[in-house]
Amino acid sequence: MMNSVEGPVVAGYQHSQPQVENSIGHTKHWTQSRTIQVLAGAAVVTLGVLAGLTVAFFASTFAASIVAGAVTVVLGVSLIGYVCHPGQGSTATLADALLASFTNALEDRAAKMLQPYQLDLYKSCRDGNCYFDSVIHQCPAGSNWTIQNLRFRVYQEAKQWCEGYRRHFDPAIHSSENDLYSRLIFYKGLEDLQTDNAWVDATDSAFTAKILNTPIVVMNIDGSVAHAFDAEGQFMNDAINFSMDFGYFRNILNNRFILLIFDSNHFMGVSPITKQLV
Repeated sequence: MMNSVEGPVVAGYQHSQPQVENSIGHTKHWTQSRTIQVLAGAAVVTLGVLAGLTVAFFASTFAASIVAGAVTVVLGVSLIGYVCHPGQGSTATLADALLASFTNALEDRAAKMLQPYQLDLYKSCRDGNCYFDSVIHQCPAGSNWTIQNLRFRVYQEAKQWCEGYRRHFDPAIHSSENDLYSRLIFYKGLEDLQTDNAWVDATDSAFTAKILNTPIVVMNIDGSVAHAFDAEGQFMNDAINFSMDFGYFRNILNNRFILLIFDSNHFMGVSPITKQLV
């Protein structure tokens, strides 16, 4: 197979060269998202209040109020320390631990889902570039893709597709192609594609597959197939009307495709293995 930008590319589960964007110390973890931090803050503050109420059963209301207030202040300071200086100092320890536990639970669930297929989970970055990180990890070593240049090429391909599809777009028809066009044009899809750290949609794999000349299958965390695209970027299934199981695509594509795992607005990939797939 030929990569239209970078030269020869052989599809399938292969290691790529290490990506700087995903190296320790260079990747901003998704738990540094302000939304996640605020939710964590609300949780820890609530725990403080509950702690105070619990004391109320054993002491006076005044004593309970003091305890609740003290715990709330301490946990609040911890949250502020985490938001302002994530990962620095002891004040970040509690919030870090809670969020890391949640992250690990999601990744553990994905890893267990892959076990029957003898595939190992690739824990992609969580800085908004997880989709491209997961894809690049499965490209051959030496392909020289980076998150930035692949994102830009996908944007170019998507823009060109939109220009050609414009005359076919019918907002009255609910189809995968029409929904893809609508998201790209009317819901900032194209803008997000050219913006570093901006989240993209699984259906953008139509353009990625064409650029890499490699089929792409997107699985949900429960093991069902959400989307599948052939090497030309054509929908192999229509998620609106039907979806085939993973075994079907493995057989028809002869295990030569990029696999993405999708969960909670996050994409993960798989690592190459040497065992025979069952």
